Amino acid sequence: YKTFGIEPAGEEGSFFQEVKLEQPITSSYSFKVYSANGETFDESMHNANEIGSFINWSKGELEQNGEIIFGGYGVKNDSVNQYPSEMEGKWLLVFYEQANFATLQNEIAAEKASGALLILNTDDTSYIARAEGGKEGFGFPGSLSLSYLEEERSSGGVINIVKPSFAAELLGLEGVEGLVELKNKISSEPEGFQAIETEFSLDYKQNATPRTVDSKN
Repeated sequence: YKTFGIEPAGEEGSFFQEVKLEQPITSSYSFKVYSANGETFDESMHNANEIGSFINWSKGELEQNGEIIFGGYGVKNDSVNQYPSEMEGKWLLVFYEQANFATLQNEIAAEKASGALLILNTDDTSYIARAEGGKEGFGFPGSLSLSYLEEERSSGGVINIVKPSFAAELLGLEGVEGLVELKNKISSEPEGFQAIETEFSLDYKQNATPRTVDSKN
């Protein structure tokens, strides 16, 4: 920089600036599902020692809660709209499809939904494998990010993965077999599906310890 005649603009006349980075340490995620009468229907955690009914896919607010609405495959185009008319402060339960994921994220943000609950598969085996693998990440510092970007990211909706057999319970179906039947039915007749309110609500919490790293660049 000196060779090109550039004057330093950093702290104390240097070419460096101090940058604060965030690297939170997550110890667990807790999930509590309530039935329509307010009674606890299910309570579980995902941490280094146990797995439960949900896995976090994408962080947002440290705490979120709201009613659960089933939105099919989360399709929205000129001829099909599987989203509810009101999403603010609610969770959208959907069958995951990569082609619809960007639309899902946009709808959650635009409508200020609590977040999404994804049904990735229709069997518990892959879910359990993913949850077991995720145990290793708890209790260690996460990836570094700029403080102001972390604040923006933490203000959005949360995306969690739901255990298929538990998703069937939320939808009042007979196990994963019923989940497969429903998935196939909606896939074959997407235009005939309308969002369905479930009888449940979810409280979500990310249990994390803030950690700030000072750096210079």
